[in-house]
Amino acid sequence: MVDLEKELAEQKIIEAIMKHNPNVKKAKKGYLIPLENGDFFHFLGITSTSDEQTYIDKYGEEVRWYTHFCAASDLEKIFRPKTANDEILAFQAKSISWHPRINRVFQKRKGNSQNWSLDKYYKRILINERYLSVLSKGNQKKVENVPVNMAYFESVNAYCMKEKNTFIVVSEPLEQFLFFMNLFIYTDIPAVDKSSAFMIAMRTMLGFESFDFDLDPRFDFLNHEYIELAKYKTKSQIDFIIGHEYSHYLLGHLNSKTNTSIKMSMINKYVKNDNKVNTFYYSKKNEYDADWYAIKNITGDNNYKGELTNAAFDFFIYQSAFEKIKNFYGSTQSYTHPDAKSRLLQLRKKINNKFGFSLDELENYLNNVNEYTDSFITNYLVTNIEQFEIKGSFYLPSYINLPLRRDRIDF
Repeated sequence: MVDLEKELAEQKIIEAIMKHNPNVKKAKKGYLIPLENGDFFHFLGITSTSDEQTYIDKYGEEVRWYTHFCAASDLEKIFRPKTANDEILAFQAKSISWHPRINRVFQKRKGNSQNWSLDKYYKRILINERYLSVLSKGNQKKVENVPVNMAYFESVNAYCMKEKNTFIVVSEPLEQFLFFMNLFIYTDIPAVDKSSAFMIAMRTMLGFESFDFDLDPRFDFLNHEYIELAKYKTKSQIDFIIGHEYSHYLLGHLNSKTNTSIKMSMINKYVKNDNKVNTFYYSKKNEYDADWYAIKNITGDNNYKGELTNAAFDFFIYQSAFEKIKNFYGSTQSYTHPDAKSRLLQLRKKINNKFGFSLDELENYLNNVNEYTDSFITNYLVTNIEQFEIKGSFYLPSYINLPLRRDRIDF
């Protein structure tokens, strides 16, 4: 009965708008209402002002940005955090609230569920389970109160943060960068699709690719075995990244003498306030040590240790390719993070040679990817820079249905 009343109320609003503007278009969800300056207003639906006012009275005006993708139980944890899990939920929610397209992604994830909770959604994602299982009992005990999860924020990175408590977050766009690089490296797709996968990965790192992979897949009928292979490789690489962040914590890089503060706007440019979060002080030595201990801390499973070592090597080689693209844009090397090649060779030097690619294999692998990247810059990027920087979506041309989907109309 309530849903029917809401539907009728929305229909009356649309009918009233249509009387004044006959150019209103039906979108995948809601309606697009053109404005005089050429922009448009995307009408998604109506909310109960009495319910919203209750939340505003309780938590303040900012809560308006959260009510459409959070349950009441989420809001209490976000605005009155008591535990590390509450703090990571607040970070996840803030990242969604300020970013229009990520907001739409979560509208889709929520769907028509009457029992949706952002907290419950993320608690199903146990990204640290496999890595945690191979730590010693002592290290497991040390990190058991450090929650680890994905968050959909704009910075293509991972962070070990400390507010009242410590938590680790990995950005969903980083996962997408790795996935498309794995398609590029490990699958037997046509050359034109390899090139597109490489471009999608690099555009994701630079922020040109739309963060809406749920809404607008970059392929429609890619071979299932390729998808599963790329996902498996990605999972192993995320495991290494988690191990790296755990190691920062276990090595004391986040203690009171070495931590620093960064603005939320450095992680997500859509955040309009100056709220800060604490993270560890970056140094090249700390990075080398965290890379090494991410592997060193593994106990009792040599097969997994070898797999994780190669995942780390993949990650550094992918980062090396990105550094070349970034250098093309005039970005300088970080003073705190070693370059990816140095991290690769340093890790290879420290790890027992029975684990992972040999030095010769790594040098060949790195050279092939660097040569491809140099060729991409010379033969494509130099003359197609405007096309490469278009905000939107690139696709795997052999695996996409035509015509392409229209933003907000078809997805």
